[in-house]
Amino acid sequence: MKIFLKQILFTLLIFFINFISIMANDFHITDPPYKIYPIQDYAKILSKKQIHNLNKSIISYYKKTSTEILVCIVKTTHNNDINLIAQKLGEKWKIGKSKKNNGIVILLSVEEKKISIQNGYGIEPYITDILTNKIIKKVKPLLKKNMYYDSIDYCTKEIYKKLNNSFQKEKSNTKAFPFIMIIIWIISIFIIIFISPYISPYIMSNNSLLNIFIITNFLKNYNVENDDDFFNGFGEGGHFGGGGSDESW
Repeated sequence: MKIFLKQILFTLLIFFINFISIMANDFHITDPPYKIYPIQDYAKILSKKQIHNLNKSIISYYKKTSTEILVCIVKTTHNNDINLIAQKLGEKWKIGKSKKNNGIVILLSVEEKKISIQNGYGIEPYITDILTNKIIKKVKPLLKKNMYYDSIDYCTKEIYKKLNNSFQKEKSNTKAFPFIMIIIWIISIFIIIFISPYISPYIMSNNSLLNIFIITNFLKNYNVENDDDFFNGFGEGGHFGGGGSDESW
């Protein structure tokens, strides 16, 4: 009886140790940032200029088509299933439009040397798992040379080609107000410069110069850092079904 109890306790101990080990290596998907930009470089392998250029390209495509492409780079997934992580990331961050489900997640794990591309439900009819795998295989030679920027740039441009503008962004009047405000500011500058001197030299030498300074700084700081004016960020309710592919490089 004692031997039997010892065997049970030993089995439970092994199970507990394995469970703790699995939990320790589990990959935690963080909550989405307040404003989700296309490039999320947690591994810190891209320069600021590279991030800027990639963000600009993906945001420009998003503005034309409403398709959201998230590129997430991590140091390690702790040997977890990279496809599953990419899918869960897309779901948790709600990448893609809620009704179109046109989100795509590109996940790179630097230490494991793995890449996964997961497509939202709406993307799957246009980019099948086979096409996704072809994109990954073509980019592997670049990844082997640690050319991460070129790899991501190639992936996104191949996605643009495969989708061929299958989705179109809904027309919106939300941009009209800021554009009108900029026009008003520009007109105000001309009024201040050309009319104020005739009204009062004091106005021109003090208030006008101050107004020009305020207006100039407004126009300078109006656009966000990544030239993504009027970009509100990704994460509008897209869903993922696990369709995609992954490879090691």
